[in-house]
Amino acid sequence: MRTMTLVLTVVAALVSGQSLANSAPLQAADSRVETQLCLSAASEPLHQFKHDAKQHHVSLALLANKLQCNDQSIASFARSYGNAQVAAQLGRLQRGHVDIEVISSAATPSAVTVAGALSPN
Repeated sequence: MRTMTLVLTVVAALVSGQSLANSAPLQAADSRVETQLCLSAASEPLHQFKHDAKQHHVSLALLANKLQCNDQSIASFARSYGNAQVAAQLGRLQRGHVDIEVISSAATPSAVTVAGALSPN
């Protein structure tokens, strides 16, 4: 019983450390549409993200395969900020892409500046 309690405590600490690492407020680096969509992917519910993409006349498949947010795919970016629904939706639309997620503890920055850009490929 004591071992199980210890294991659960360690797992809880790791999970909370990961969520704290990405809980810093996000700030737009610029006012470009790509950056706004990155922010939406990280922080909005799936229905709002879809609405934002539609409002800017951009398909989710294009975003999934071309948009980079802070030098990572938009799906990876959404996942790293805890938006599993958006990440899963975008992940299904990605062609030939594998994400490797490294879970580690890091100091919490006071704010994260977000920049989005469409990749040339």
